[in-house]
Amino acid sequence: MKNVNFKKLFLAVALCVATGLVSAQGFYVKAGAGYSFGAGKSSFYLERDGDTYSDKPISLGKGINTCLGAGYMFNKYIGAELAFNYAIGLENTFTSKYTYSGYDGGIAPVDVNVNSETKIKNSGLGLMPALKFVAPMGDKLSLYSRFGLVIPVTEKTIITYDETQTSTLRTETSFRKTEVTSFFKLGAAAAMGVSCALTDKLDLFAEVNGVWSSFQFKKSTVVKATENGQDILPNMTTYQKETEYNKEHNYVTDNNEPNKPSQQLSDTFPASNIGLTIGVAFKF
Repeated sequence: MKNVNFKKLFLAVALCVATGLVSAQGFYVKAGAGYSFGAGKSSFYLERDGDTYSDKPISLGKGINTCLGAGYMFNKYIGAELAFNYAIGLENTFTSKYTYSGYDGGIAPVDVNVNSETKIKNSGLGLMPALKFVAPMGDKLSLYSRFGLVIPVTEKTIITYDETQTSTLRTETSFRKTEVTSFFKLGAAAAMGVSCALTDKLDLFAEVNGVWSSFQFKKSTVVKATENGQDILPNMTTYQKETEYNKEHNYVTDNNEPNKPSQQLSDTFPASNIGLTIGVAFKF
């Protein structure tokens, strides 16, 4: 029942915008950009410094957001919008450093220092149908609010892992870059802002907006792998490069076949944010 309601709302908003395109009465286009701070953070990685571990909650929602959309005002108080929002995610960084003792190819034990850095970021394109409510404050100023959905069109998370191990006998480096796709998950969006008429046709707007969404791992693929600067990706098996994530997983069924992706239980990362957007709207 919940999915049916989402579909009906999306179709209703799309129909309203399409009607505005045809009649060109109360129709406008807009473009904007801004910055969003991650919200609804959760813990998935631990940072390590020697024997001390520290929690570092993250959200994949932080980054630069751009929007391009169109809308139609039914009257001066209520309208509908349909916008594309492209999010350029910024990296969340986790560090780890510790020392272990081993023979490391020699006769006497030596200390091996391990330093690693993990970075994760999420970028994607979303379609955002919404209803808009306007409160005119005079001839030039208006306050408005907007409520709608976030429908993911394309979405990808990039994870990089860079490690260096050093001792008196050697220095070794390892690097992995992994691309992750997500299961389809609807989100919600809302905004409150102010609009100022610069001319009869052009408005300047500024708004505080929020997005409530998540990213659930569906499949990951290692796209770059090096050891001591040498490319090892061609020598890796499908099992080593690819992982399929399942919402329910029986580990007994993962039989380590080299020509098939490995199987794991899916993780869900928060991708919510709260941000500020500034832009312009052109009225027809």
